[in-house]
Amino acid sequence: DSLPTALLFYRRNGSVLLMNSGMAELMNAMAGKIYRNGEEFFRKVIVEGVCLPQCERVEMEGEIVYRLSDRRVWKFTTADLHLGRRTYVQLSASDVTDQWEMIQELQRQSESLKEKGEKLKEAIVNIREICFREESLRMKNRFHDVLGQRIALLLRSLREDKIPDETLLADFAEDFLK
Repeated sequence: DSLPTALLFYRRNGSVLLMNSGMAELMNAMAGKIYRNGEEFFRKVIVEGVCLPQCERVEMEGEIVYRLSDRRVWKFTTADLHLGRRTYVQLSASDVTDQWEMIQELQRQSESLKEKGEKLKEAIVNIREICFREESLRMKNRFHDVLGQRIALLLRSLREDKIPDETLLADFAEDFLK
């Protein structure tokens, strides 16, 4: 009775050989009564999930566990015990509340990280777009400055009644294309 694990030993036909107080408390909390047939308790309550409304059947890492109204979570396991020519069944229940809470916290953190990852992806896309726009604007400004400089030189030459030579115009055109 001092074990933290709830234990039930029964014959294959279901007749109970030994039950500690922890298993009796679990039976009462889950089904509202103490079963005298271990196989019936295992089949109806544990396997089929026929239990009181305050007892919730949930999955934890691919295994079925039960969360009771006191928020404790219990995992049930069975093992066949062979003693001589007889076979008995050991049904044990372990309190996995701490593990349950850690898994729940990890799931919350995982969801939070997924959300932050999506926001980070959006920010990266926005940063790329901003960088492209800034570079495009720099190129446009540079083009505008060079073109304005060439036009100013041409206008000055024309005001001074100088006809620009063909090589200068060809250089302007070539620089313009570059």
